Parts: sequence; C-alpha cells; structure tokens
Amino acid sequence: MFKLKGDPVIWAICIILSCISLIAVYSSIGYTAITKMNTTPTLAFVKHAFFIIIAYAAALVVSNLNYQLFSRISTILYLCTVALIFLLMLTKSRWFHIPFIGSVQPSEWAKICAIIFTARTLTLHKDDYGSGKLFWISLLPMSLIAALIMPENLSTALLVFAVGLIMMFLGGVRTKHILITIGILIVIGSLSLTLSYKIFHSELAVYARESPLKRAETWSNRIDHWLNPDEASITQENMAKMAIADGGLLRMNIGGTVHARLMTQANNDFIYAIIVEETGSIVGIIIFLLYTILFYRCIMLSYWSGRRYGGLLIIGLGTSIYLQAIVHMCVCVGIIPVTGQTLPLISTGGTAYLLTGFSIGLIQSVVRSTSKKKKSNMPQSAADKDIQTHSLTS
Repeated sequence: MFKLKGDPVIWAICIILSCISLIAVYSSIGYTAITKMNTTPTLAFVKHAFFIIIAYAAALVVSNLNYQLFSRISTILYLCTVALIFLLMLTKSRWFHIPFIGSVQPSEWAKICAIIFTARTLTLHKDDYGSGKLFWISLLPMSLIAALIMPENLSTALLVFAVGLIMMFLGGVRTKHILITIGILIVIGSLSLTLSYKIFHSELAVYARESPLKRAETWSNRIDHWLNPDEASITQENMAKMAIADGGLLRMNIGGTVHARLMTQANNDFIYAIIVEETGSIVGIIIFLLYTILFYRCIMLSYWSGRRYGGLLIIGLGTSIYLQAIVHMCVCVGIIPVTGQTLPLISTGGTAYLLTGFSIGLIQSVVRSTSKKKKSNMPQSAADKDIQTHSLTS
C-alpha cells in the first residue's frame, strides 16, 4: 500500500512543490502563527509538515485502490456533500471546527466530489453524446454544489463550475450549450456585482449585511479595490505586489522576507509573492512551469488511459489543481481581484493540503490501473512462447 505506483513525473513534481512549501511556509508563517493561530511559528510549521506527511500517506493509499470504487459510491458522496454544505449554511459559517485538527472547509471536498460525480454522469450517458439531455443531466448536479458553495466562497464555486464545463466539453456536451451557459453566467454575474455594489453603498447596506448574501459586499469591494487601487494604503494585495517587485530577476534571500512580517495571509493566500520576494522571478517562473508540466502530464495520461471515466477523472482533477494555481499567481501579481485561493501543494491549510493529496492519489490510481491493464494485454514475446511450449512439453 505504500509503494509509489503510477506516473513518476507527477510524483516528482509534487515532491518538489512540497519541498518548496516547507521552505516558504517556515519563512512566512511567523506573523500569522502569533496573531491568528495563537501559537509559535515553530509549532505552526510542525503542524504544516505533519499535514504534508498525512497528505502523502493518503495519496499512497488512494493510488493503490481501484478508482472505480469512487464511481460506484459517487451518488452517496454527492448527497452527503450537499447535506454537509447545507448544514454549514444553517450554522452561518464557512468552516467546521474540529478539536485537535482545526477548521475543516467542506467546499474543498465539494470540488473533488463534483468532479467524481460529473465524470460518472458523463460516462453513464455517453450514448447521449451531443444531446440536450446530456447537457442538463451533467449541468444541474454541478450547478447545485456551486450554488451552495457560492454564498460563502464565490471563487471556489466559480472554480467548480469552470472545471465542470471543461469536463462537459470533453465528455460530449455540445459547444453551443457550453458557450450559452458561459454567456448567461457572465451577464448574471455582472448584474449581481453591480447591484450589490450599489446596495452596499446606499442606505440599504445595514439590512443587506444581515442577509444570506452578505458576502456580496466583500466581492464588490474586492473588485472595486482592483479597478480603483489605492497604492498608498497598506493592504495584502499591495504588499504582495511590492514583495514581487523587491524580488527582482534572481535573488537568494531565503528567510529574509520583509513583507511577510506584516501580512496575515503570507503563508497561504499570498505565499507565491513571498517566494518571488526571496528567490526572484526566475524561481516564480519555474514554479509556474512545474504546475504547467503537471497539467500537461494529466492531459496526456487522460488520453493514454483509454477509459472514459478514468480519463475524465484525471482531466477534471488536474484542471482543478492547475486553475487554482493560476488564479493564486494571478492574484499575487495583481492581474485579477483577490479570491482567497491558496497555492496547491505549497500553501498551508490542513484539509486543503490533505484533499490535494487525495486528488493526486486518485489520478495515480487511474494511471496504475491503466498500466496494469496494458501489461495484462501485452502479447507474449517469442522467448516467452518458447519457454511456455517447453514447459508444456516437459
């Protein structure tokens, strides 16, 4: 159960990113540990290292399981996830707090569950290729999870929706249907953000802050700060951009970060900026290339798998990791508004890191199963046939 099975390239990239994580977190977690975690930087780092070990243990175990098992229980997983998120909505919180473990965010698991369920749906209804039935039967379950996540975590909901649409496109849903969905989503999103901005900047703001969509104020403010930045204010996004500017092209100043000493999210939401500050833009580009290679490898492995469900599973999980990494890096350099998305396999976050390890294990499970099937179907060589004939004769 603890052998590295699957694709060695993916294992190597993940281990490299985790090594980078240990260095970057040790350098950046000090201020957060003291002000938010009420602990020492050393203990906070040890906790992060512990979750990395647990994540790889989970990845190794899952990689040795039959990935078809998750297809069989996908409906149960989906219903449990919906119930869990609905329960969280009733508590008016974004996390469940578990003693000795910390905060658990169900939206992280919901991303994986949506991918597993969508892959199964597209596989079971492959005969409806290009039909409206396939579009609706794959869109509605994914939209339900995204809608439940959205009030407390808009960026994760959009990520779930984006990954789902990509899987639907590859699974046989007509391009016209997907483009119409994207267009409707853009129109509704634009109108909602405009309306929320006007409401939260009017006399109705007092009442709106008590509504279920109170976080709409945060969304509109983030976009407003992005479109109309105040360069003189001391904000997380401004310090992240200054950190990247200070890094230059190449720099060897590991542990010498200045901006992380004043940032409460330096170890998760803006860790990429701290890495670039301490090592330079070249290392930042290398990290981007590592994620790109990981994503490209997932595309190729999806194609080589030769199995509809396994291929969709790989491309869904790989796309989710890659899109989250791209969003995180774009936030750090100021290309898009702040989203709160962490950098997979590098940022801190117990459940997030653990579930990323689960995703990697699930990808490797498909690869292992595919390799095993190809070996079993491999024709015998002439030497093997001679040996077998000789044995039968004897």
